[in-house]
Amino acid sequence: MERRLRQLSDILENDGVDKLLESLKNGSDFLEDVENGNSPLHVSATIENLDIVEFLSTSGVELNKLNKETLTPLHYAAKTGDKEISRWLLYYGADPTLPNNLGITADIMAFAQGHTAVGKMLAQMTTSRAEGFREQLFPSNKNPRIKLKLFGAPRSGKTTFSESFRSVGVSYYIRRKFKALSEFADKFSENDTPEYSIWDFSGFKSYYFLYDYFIGNTSCVHMIFYSLRDNPSTQRENVNFWLEFIHSRIPAHEGK
Repeated sequence: MERRLRQLSDILENDGVDKLLESLKNGSDFLEDVENGNSPLHVSATIENLDIVEFLSTSGVELNKLNKETLTPLHYAAKTGDKEISRWLLYYGADPTLPNNLGITADIMAFAQGHTAVGKMLAQMTTSRAEGFREQLFPSNKNPRIKLKLFGAPRSGKTTFSESFRSVGVSYYIRRKFKALSEFADKFSENDTPEYSIWDFSGFKSYYFLYDYFIGNTSCVHMIFYSLRDNPSTQRENVNFWLEFIHSRIPAHEGK
């Protein structure tokens, strides 16, 4: 792959990424490394070029193709420690659980190279979680589901609320709290398929680093819980903490 990477670097330096993307759109197979079984996505992940990775990912290429070393493009993104490319590949269907012939998955590859943040992200992304991650960013429904995201310290009532909410539905809560909105509640529950999902975020600090990947997206209602058993100053501290925690992770254009 080294020779191909040198040639690619020369093209990018002389012609720029736009010229290369135009060639790819016209069906050029320049990035294909047949000798080593590397797809264009393998090569572009290795050189850490997000523009090319983005183009290829949205063009229907095989995201989990194994080269002759039994490595996927995600393995190479993890090896270089490129968090954005790793995230992008996950968004479009890369499987973080695929091992090479030595049993090494992408997260282990990242940790081995000292890329702890990328390793932690990939280690949490089982196939089912990765699917949920993609659904957060690219909803498959025309009308995106409202996501109720529950934040608060342990034993603040989040789990009790979510279990009760799931059992009686949104209509009950809207009618009970806002009787004038009962008509809206009827419309909200017309469809058999629920239009909301509940995300119960643990209040334990060891999980906080994961929340960066799930807070900053649209179609959300963020709810903060606090315990009435706490004194008023503790309640204020908890609420202020979660407000700042959420606000700092929402992009500026979404927080307006």
